[in-house]
Amino acid sequence: MSPGVGVGIALMPLLIGLIFVGVGIGMLRTQRRNRSRWVPTTGTVTRWEHTPISSMDIDTVSLPVVDFVTHDGRPIQASPSSAVDVGIYRTGHTVDIWYDPANPQRIAVGSTSSTLLPILLIVIGVVPLGIGLVLGAVVLPKVF
Repeated sequence: MSPGVGVGIALMPLLIGLIFVGVGIGMLRTQRRNRSRWVPTTGTVTRWEHTPISSMDIDTVSLPVVDFVTHDGRPIQASPSSAVDVGIYRTGHTVDIWYDPANPQRIAVGSTSSTLLPILLIVIGVVPLGIGLVLGAVVLPKVF
């Protein structure tokens, strides 16, 4: 095996790991920033909007439409920007939401502190990161 191939083999998992860890950390930072600025309240799921996400109408994304009142008394109807499991939030049910006081149309249904996905990405990223570091420790001394 040529030295360049060995370095490439070591760098690939390192790069993949760094991407996963970086995205996870970025998501955690965004959640913390939103949690410090957004306002918690409750709302009512009034209906679901089903929007096709492909030109063939095979796949759709379902988003709840939530009615709520802002802290200054304005009635708002909004949908979150990300998909939510239809089975969790049924039409007519009261849900916890967080909204951006600067733009109340921006909402998050449920808790903005859900850290499962970012932590999962970090954990998944640590594995190839570790493999890349071990491979680098083995391969690089042989190359240089």
